[in-house]
Amino acid sequence: MRMLSSPKYALYEVHVSGEERRLDNDEKALVVQLNWNKDDREGRFVLKNENDALLPKKAQSNGPEKQEKEGVIQNFKRTLSKKEKKEKKKREKEAVRQASDKDDRPFQGDDMKERCYQQLRKRTMGLIWKVLQESKQLMTT
Repeated sequence: MRMLSSPKYALYEVHVSGEERRLDNDEKALVVQLNWNKDDREGRFVLKNENDALLPKKAQSNGPEKQEKEGVIQNFKRTLSKKEKKEKKKREKEAVRQASDKDDRPFQGDDMKERCYQQLRKRTMGLIWKVLQESKQLMTT
């Protein structure tokens, strides 16, 4: 029974060329990676379940939500840093602005800004008018 057996994992080094080698128990991954510079090689480390290696590839399928190819998840979505999020938001705003420029429509917030500006202007002019009236009264008395 597969569920009752304890899983056994092994670390493999996989190179760009597709070459794959299992690391011995006494080998250290960092030392192996540092030696790649001598051979001018690049690669990555993959942790594989030894019990799954015995099963055929068709039996290993995890379904459409988690498809794997040689131990690497294919539908992995990385998270964005703050800087990348900021740049993405800026690009989206720029795209919206350009789209609105093409349509010659003002932004949704522009009419609100204009209304607030007009109200402020009316209040300011009303206040100025009131101050002028009071100053005229003081001058005449």
